[in-house]
Amino acid sequence: MSNGDNFKKDLVFVDDSGNINDLNNKTLIGSRTSKLTGQSKIDDLTADWTEDSGILLQNNKPDLSGDYNGVIHWDLEDVPD
Repeated sequence: MSNGDNFKKDLVFVDDSGNINDLNNKTLIGSRTSKLTGQSKIDDLTADWTEDSGILLQNNKPDLSGDYNGVIHWDLEDVPD
């Protein structure tokens, strides 16, 4: 691919069991079961992700190697107990 070309493939979320989840279906990528005690608390959702897990670009063609960049827009949802 030359610089500036678009690569139109979906991003996927691969969980720690290797299951591939389509991010177009509101896939849960993180959750918290305990309440935060302060507004300055930060959770790093990516801390346990590896090279083969987390949010990944699904590429089935070996000839498209290289560096890619883009923007992900996040939606956070507070789900009542």
